[in-house]
Amino acid sequence: MLLFSANARADFEGGLVAYQENDFKKALEEFTPLAKNGHAMAQFYLGLLYGFGEGVEKDLVTAVRWWRLAAEQGNTAAQSNLGFMYKYGNGVSPDPVQAYMWSKVASMGGAAFADENLITFAEGMTSDAIARAERLAMDWLDAHPAAAGSRETP
Repeated sequence: MLLFSANARADFEGGLVAYQENDFKKALEEFTPLAKNGHAMAQFYLGLLYGFGEGVEKDLVTAVRWWRLAAEQGNTAAQSNLGFMYKYGNGVSPDPVQAYMWSKVASMGGAAFADENLITFAEGMTSDAIARAERLAMDWLDAHPAAAGSRETP
């Protein structure tokens, strides 16, 4: 198990270096097996690759899928990205309640940038819709205690 962890860390670091050097094909090769094995940060970065079409054909539905998997493990950047995807209907149907809910989850996880999103996302929402989104965020956090306790950002 320790050997796998060391290899996974090395592969992730290799993918991160490749990503930072704009070698998106190599980043994709490094991140994909890790993401498929549940590595939240690799899932987040795969979401970026698919979301921006870097090293792979742009596919917003696939970006949402990877961000959702990372978000469920407590990755606040992925949670925030899901908020944007729902706000603007990218890869999902537009849903202001889901947009606000995911931003609230990210905010409660300590993502300072998510606080600003909440203000923006609340514009045009009724107080009932905001209250529903707040309840959904609390319900999500209650249902995902491990994710709430392991807040991870890039």
